[in-house]
This record gives sequence, structure tokens and C-alpha cells, in this order.
Amino acid sequence: LTAAPTAASPAAPAVAGRAIRLLSLDCTGTLFDWSATIGELYSRAASRGLGSDFSVPNGDTVMAAFIPAYQAAMARWPNFGFGKLSSRDFWAKVAQDTFQNCNCQWACDAVLFHRAFDEIYRTFQTLEAYNIFDDVMPFLRWAARHGFIVACVSNTTESYRDSILPAAGIMPMVHVGIFSKVEGVEKPGAAFDLLLERGRELLSDLQPQEILHIGDHPCKDAQGAVEHGFQAVLVDRSSTQQQQQQKQQ
Repeated sequence: LTAAPTAASPAAPAVAGRAIRLLSLDCTGTLFDWSATIGELYSRAASRGLGSDFSVPNGDTVMAAFIPAYQAAMARWPNFGFGKLSSRDFWAKVAQDTFQNCNCQWACDAVLFHRAFDEIYRTFQTLEAYNIFDDVMPFLRWAARHGFIVACVSNTTESYRDSILPAAGIMPMVHVGIFSKVEGVEKPGAAFDLLLERGRELLSDLQPQEILHIGDHPCKDAQGAVEHGFQAVLVDRSSTQQQQQQKQQ
């Protein structure tokens, strides 16, 4: 994303010659990023939950165990357990497998594990786990002034809809929200079909070419959007992330 365009910018920017009417935005990596690695966030939160009497691996060790645990859970329960598990139960299974794979004995004790997990889950329901990119609110205010329909399309749980986007002040500027845990569909596939359907509930004559999807993933965002007939912008947040990290130091 860039900062709000200047006054000379068109109210309805055209890409490939077609005016845009609906702006679709990915969330993680586009609107915001993690405030630390997932492994570090898990490690810190588990330490807070358990207290000083128990040993918790460092963030790098936890991250190495988290990746296969998460992948296995998503393979067994697609879309974060859609129709099978609550989001909390899905993440509890991921967290328990993660720490058991780190040989944490406390992860085998139900009471101790939930002391750690309760704090992990709480952390990811708050902005403590996220950094909102500085250009997001100016961009959304610009979009609102010019009358764009704004959608968020994200492979995630309802926590973004219910907690993170409202806390960041983003949700009031969003007209359509599609979250894979809620809908049971994800990018780069049927989530984009649902986006067009929901967009047409607001703009009955909306055409696929009038949707611009903005995201950071080459396949899930850019390629998926183009294959559905949308226009797409692939964003690279690496320099933005470095700048925001330097500001926090």
C-alpha cells in the first residue's frame, strides 16, 4: 500500500483500462504483520502463563516445532477446523503439539498446558501480537472519501473480524469480510468466488475486472485474483517492516 494519493490522483483508478469499484485487501502481511515471530510470541506468552517455575523454549525452538504442528493440523482440519472444531480448540491442538515436540513436560499436563495456552490465545486476540502498517489508515480513509467498496479477504479465523480489525480501527471501513474459518473457503480458490458474490450484493452490476485485490502472496493473492478475472497488486512489505522495526528500537 502507499500513502493516500495526491489530489491529482483519479477518484477511481484504472488498471489495465478498467475502473476499479471494489478494493479487496489481504490482512496479514498487507495491512499488518506480527510484532515478533510466532515462535517468539508463543514462547513469551507461555512463560507469562506458567511463571518462573517452568522452563519454556526460546522463540527459534518453538517456531521450528510450530510449523509442522500447524501444517499437520491444517491438513487434518482444513480452514482452522471449519465445521469440526472451534478456533480455540484448533489452536490448542497446535500449541500442545508444538510444545510436546519441544519436549516440554508441562505440555502433557492439562492444567499446566492450559495455563500457558490461555495466555497464548489471549495474546493473539489483541494488538499485542500485531503491528499495523503506518500507511493503512491513510489509504482506507482515501478509499472511503472516494466511495470504494472495501473488502478484507483472509485465510484466518474469526479473531480478525471480531478482535484485531476492530481494535485497529479498520473494521468500520470494511464493507465485506471473508475469513476462511467463518466461510469454509479460502484463497486462492472459492474465497474469491464468494467475494464477487458478496460484492454484487452491494453493486449488482459489479464485474470481476472492477475488483482490485491487494496482497503480499504471489499465489494466494496475486495469481488467485487474476485467475478469477480480478485485477491484482502484489505488495512487498519488506522495507516497510524494516522501517517500523527501526522506529520501535
